[in-house]
Amino acid sequence: MPLDHPIAVVGLDLLHDSDLGVQAFARHVGELLPIDRARLVVAGMRGALEGKADLSAEAAAAFPGLDLATAYTGADVVATLAAAAGLSGDQIGAARTAAAHDLARSAWTVGPASGLSDLRRLLTAHGVQLATTSSSPIGVPEVLDAIEMPDLPWLVVAPGRRRDWWLDAVRPDDAAPTPTPPVPAGHHLVIAGRPADLSAPSSVGVTTGLVDRFGRAADGSPAATWTARDLTGLLPAITDWLEHR
Repeated sequence: MPLDHPIAVVGLDLLHDSDLGVQAFARHVGELLPIDRARLVVAGMRGALEGKADLSAEAAAAFPGLDLATAYTGADVVATLAAAAGLSGDQIGAARTAAAHDLARSAWTVGPASGLSDLRRLLTAHGVQLATTSSSPIGVPEVLDAIEMPDLPWLVVAPGRRRDWWLDAVRPDDAAPTPTPPVPAGHHLVIAGRPADLSAPSSVGVTTGLVDRFGRAADGSPAATWTARDLTGLLPAITDWLEHR
């Protein structure tokens, strides 16, 4: 699906201002564990989300080998803690799906992330379409409705398909008929909360922004063109990019 107009894709988890889904994820993980381990998972999550080093240290002491250095999002933190507590990949996946359903049912409680409205206005003024992406369709319409952007285009791209999707989007097969010429990769933007989600678009020349909530990328990420703690922090760089692309 070649892109025939400039697009800025922002991960769904960055569009809203709530950790409701992350907390639900931890709760469903806890339901699969003995109560003492469940409590430690919640403590580790709170330590990361609330910046409470004592809670993070408590979880680290209980789970030998626990390494949260590569956990860039709240969901990453919970998944890493769940694995350290002994859950299988299938169990963690089931808890993640259950949490997505919880968020969908309670999406009316969330609001737009700080800087999102400014970002959309800025992109629109420069002819760039804001869109969002998710690895699952669960809860997407509900979240978009809650942040008062129900018209926002969205797409589901499985993690294992990201590279192929972006390769096709910006470097389509020459033999495939296209109604209009695709837009060069450099006119597209991807913003995500994990370096892994930027690797595919970065590899085909797409400009990328990393929302590094926990300050993990102290030396930057090779997949990220820019890094900031939130969307608002990325706005100056995006403004400059839009004016000079």
